[in-house]
Amino acid sequence: MAKNVVLFFTLIVLGSSIAQQTPQCQEMIREEMVRDLTPCLSYLTADVNSPNTPCCIGVQNVHAGANSRDMRQSICVCLKEVANGILNLNDDHAAALPGLCGVKLNIPISKSTDCTK
Repeated sequence: MAKNVVLFFTLIVLGSSIAQQTPQCQEMIREEMVRDLTPCLSYLTADVNSPNTPCCIGVQNVHAGANSRDMRQSICVCLKEVANGILNLNDDHAAALPGLCGVKLNIPISKSTDCTK
């Protein structure tokens, strides 16, 4: 678990150069998403079987920000980049996370999401 957290934050620091190459993922959105979704790491890596309350609050915050097509695309790109930085991401847990937190987020947390759609 500690390795995952260190890798996650290392990727975020190093990922700033990726953000510059991907204009849809704005730095502010990335920072907010990292803050909001950090409590979800233990669930996303299958260390626990259900998301905790702080995780679900973070997912709800991400959902609240997805209020336009441009924002959904930006959030999608950022989610994809964050997903790529999570060692041992459990795809089933990632796909189930929004529903378990009571939101319909039509943006999958996945390493292979096509954010152009």
